[in-house]
Amino acid sequence: LIFLPLAAFIVIIMANAVSRMWNMYLDYYKIPVAYRYNWITIIKTYLGPALKEILAHSRFEKCGANSWRANPHKMLFYAFIILFITTGTVFFLADILGMHTPWNPFTHPVKWLGNVGGILLLYGVISLITGRNRAVLENSLKTAYPDAFLLWLILFVGITGFSIEVFRMVPIFYNFVGYIYLCHIISVFLLFLAIPYSKFSHLVFRTTAVTFDLYYKDILKKQGL
Repeated sequence: LIFLPLAAFIVIIMANAVSRMWNMYLDYYKIPVAYRYNWITIIKTYLGPALKEILAHSRFEKCGANSWRANPHKMLFYAFIILFITTGTVFFLADILGMHTPWNPFTHPVKWLGNVGGILLLYGVISLITGRNRAVLENSLKTAYPDAFLLWLILFVGITGFSIEVFRMVPIFYNFVGYIYLCHIISVFLLFLAIPYSKFSHLVFRTTAVTFDLYYKDILKKQGL
């Protein structure tokens, strides 16, 4: 239950931040009042194309300096989408329909989906950590504590998530499942809490920026500029 108020807290903070960011863009680019559409119109018209572009990571791949990040970043992005769907499905089936876990990881499709997301997450975050370390050694990138902490936290989430599954299947480790689960829940809580205050917020702000870019280009086209 603690995750529901946490999710509400994050949604409120991020919604307020996006609103302020959007209004700042409107003022900075001097968008005429006649073209300042409501949120429903913005979402219906521009959010879809923006999400399509973000999912493809097309702008990321065009940036030569960051090209090495494109594929791991994409895999990590897909991993969070898959794991979000998995978590929502588990919540619905277990907490609403009463189909309580644990489920068999070899036969249950929800577990398959979660494992695919977990593998993508580990691949993406390990690739980013090794890539950043290599770039730091080459003096082509400087890394800060918040960046490193977030990546290692994501790695810890992935490792503890898979460890729960493995420890449940090995009798001699079964008594340790509770401790691993506690570590996993705490790390997931910290990951959620980090969303507004770390580069995790980039997910939301990047989506907002790309959406505004498409909106602004459309406005210029309508103005004949």
